[in-house]
Amino acid sequence: MTQTINFTRKVKIELFQKTKPSAKNFDFLLGFLWAKSQLDLEKNIFLIIKDELTKEKLLAFLKELKIEHQIENSNLIIFKNQIDFQTQINNLSNFFAGFFCGGGTISDFKHTSYHLELSSYYEQFIDLVLEKLNKYNFGFQKISYRQKYLIYLKKHEKIADFLKAIEARNAYFEFEEEKIKRDFYNNINRIDNIDFSNINRIANANGRHIDNINLIFAKNLESKFSQHQLKAFEIVLANPGESLQSLSEIMIKNGIKITRSGLNHWLRKLDEVVKEFKN
Repeated sequence: MTQTINFTRKVKIELFQKTKPSAKNFDFLLGFLWAKSQLDLEKNIFLIIKDELTKEKLLAFLKELKIEHQIENSNLIIFKNQIDFQTQINNLSNFFAGFFCGGGTISDFKHTSYHLELSSYYEQFIDLVLEKLNKYNFGFQKISYRQKYLIYLKKHEKIADFLKAIEARNAYFEFEEEKIKRDFYNNINRIDNIDFSNINRIANANGRHIDNINLIFAKNLESKFSQHQLKAFEIVLANPGESLQSLSEIMIKNGIKITRSGLNHWLRKLDEVVKEFKN
């Protein structure tokens, strides 16, 4: 029986897989240690790591950077004076990605509310992280819990912004897809009014969408999208003059449960994939 991977784990796997152990990515390691490590009486860095992927990635970093350490089962010690916690952070995206891998969680989709949490054993670290993140209007709040210090978010759009900030691209799209599903079931009886003043804007947008769709089929980029998304794009091609609301209604009739805002998200994803391909 296949075990379901929770969303936090998916985010961490994506971040670990895209971050190569190297001096260039030292900020990732530093963020991880700010979140995960404790100092013993001799000021050695002590970590307990039970997850095999996390252990493998961390050991690869330590080997690449020639950092002296000792490991026994789940216990890892980095000897004192090997890591300077005051090192200047050059890449905030990498640093926060590492911090999330060391001490971050996001509520799973089965929960009715959204929750992102970052933690550290040391208040001075969590205070600095709080200050840096809230400079970008995230609105993190701080609490202490079970001998740890936590900062957290509960707003969907801010959690999505954080996933973008740490460049967890796949996780970001999955998170937004889940929001779309919730919106659909919460608003299935709501019908958006057509704004006739936006006819020209709709026409221009439709032209761009059609060009993008033709490109992904011509360049064999279908693997970037789900079967429902590809079927939706075919419906867009077959109905070039329709508004998003009308297209949504057509798709529902064809077995694709999607709201206007959900379809708009798919088309924004289409824009991103085409832009990435052209660059």
